[in-house]
Amino acid sequence: EALLRDLAASIPGAMFRLARSPQGLWQFVYLSPGIEALFGVSAEQARSNYQLLRDRIHAQDLPAHDASVRAAAQASANWGHEYRICMPDGQIKWIQARADRKCDERGHDVWTGTLSDVSERKHMESVLKASEQTYRTLFETVPQGVVYQDAQGRITSANPAAQRILGLTLDQMQGRTSIDPRWHAVHEDGTPFPGEQHPAMLALRSGLPVKDVVMGLAVPDRGRAWILVNATPLFKLSQLEGVYSTFEDITERIQLSNELRRQASTDDLTGVANRRSLMARLTSEFER
Repeated sequence: EALLRDLAASIPGAMFRLARSPQGLWQFVYLSPGIEALFGVSAEQARSNYQLLRDRIHAQDLPAHDASVRAAAQASANWGHEYRICMPDGQIKWIQARADRKCDERGHDVWTGTLSDVSERKHMESVLKASEQTYRTLFETVPQGVVYQDAQGRITSANPAAQRILGLTLDQMQGRTSIDPRWHAVHEDGTPFPGEQHPAMLALRSGLPVKDVVMGLAVPDRGRAWILVNATPLFKLSQLEGVYSTFEDITERIQLSNELRRQASTDDLTGVANRRSLMARLTSEFER
């Protein structure tokens, strides 16, 4: 008994044994001293009045708590549930309850288990959920395209902007790599852009970011689109596990630049090279 008391006092939270008689009456057979730090109620008080612990349960969580208890009782099953309690000083705690069910020699259903304070874990889960929601909102709403690729260069995810810019659905892109010939990638001068030189592939090989690369792609129903790409490798525990690329559609910028270049070097009336273009070509030939 002394050993049991020492063990019970050293375990975080509280241990309990709760019995339900065939008539449906509930009573704590045992509560460890840790219940007082957890609920602000002594073990003696809780054993004499089961309702004291129930009164601590947050009003919004009470229906689900009672439903879980009823379900375990009706099924004669183990019990597990998480709920909030309200302390007299206004503090809110998250409690995790776990108990195994057995039937004793008198026909009583008996649940033996633990009550633990999981407030810190719940807080971290809430922070993580908020962070994930913020990331998801940014991922879904930013005007720039974002594409994730695994360590083998296969596309695993793409945001709506990427699907719009590339003219492909996520299902059509998933599994593709940057070296897939269906991209028909080209440099600004129209020469082929080998897939091995794609910023994502360079980032995967080098483990370093690659920035501000211009490339043209064949886009369904649009012809050629021009994008400005940045690629960043992703590491986990010092191991390269993938890469994500961000890009913006600069098609209009490229087309405008080409048009200005044409206007600067071509006579509008005849369509042939103007004096400026002629002199530039002559200079080039003279140097050659």
